[in-house]
Amino acid sequence: MMKNIKIWYLYNSGFAVKINEKLLIFDYYNDIPYDLDENLNSGVIRPDDLKDLDVYVFVTHKHHDHYNKVIYSWEQLNIAHSITYLLSNDIKDALCNNVHFFESHQDCLIDDLRILTLKSNDEGISFYVQVNDVNLFHSGDLNWWCWEDESDEWKEGIEQTYKSEIGRLKNLPLDIAFIPVDPRLKFNYYLSLKYFIDKIMPEHCTVIPMHFGDQYSIFNQLSTDGYLENKNILSISKRGQMFEIFC
Repeated sequence: MMKNIKIWYLYNSGFAVKINEKLLIFDYYNDIPYDLDENLNSGVIRPDDLKDLDVYVFVTHKHHDHYNKVIYSWEQLNIAHSITYLLSNDIKDALCNNVHFFESHQDCLIDDLRILTLKSNDEGISFYVQVNDVNLFHSGDLNWWCWEDESDEWKEGIEQTYKSEIGRLKNLPLDIAFIPVDPRLKFNYYLSLKYFIDKIMPEHCTVIPMHFGDQYSIFNQLSTDGYLENKNILSISKRGQMFEIFC
């Protein structure tokens, strides 16, 4: 059966994914809309976006560009059908009731979501989620962080950890993957994306680049480097941009 999925780019590594009556929200932190319309289409979460849905709020780690305590106010609204928080265990200031904390390399069932976690080579974890026959992966800060000014030994450690962890996805079903393309890495921005495409990505998986903030020019670079010739790699041009995916 064809699966219909709607995905909104919220900012940086923040996304909302709607699958039937479930709304999955990942790494939400920028709660300021870019225009007068305060809703998913302007890159923010507001009460009407949660109404009558089963909402699952994922946070991969505590860094300020992935985590905002405003997420806990949603539980107080009492407008969602249900709301569940799925947090990395480095978060110590959760202000909610229905919460589950995760460390790396867990495999568990929460409601009807199967969740696997990978270890980040920066902070926290990554989430692999199976829900309603949809399989998705959010990398968090698991990335091939090849900073120019770090030592060769440090770079090698980062590379090996990245390859080892991302390799855990090999042969798992995967429909959607959120993969970092951080412009601060300069000419190394593409390393995670290339490795994922070459070694992990199933044929029909859709890849959504992330962790670029509002530096949309990274997609010009992706185009120049030939990555957008792969029609399964999406190009983002604004906050609140919505993609409808059939798989």
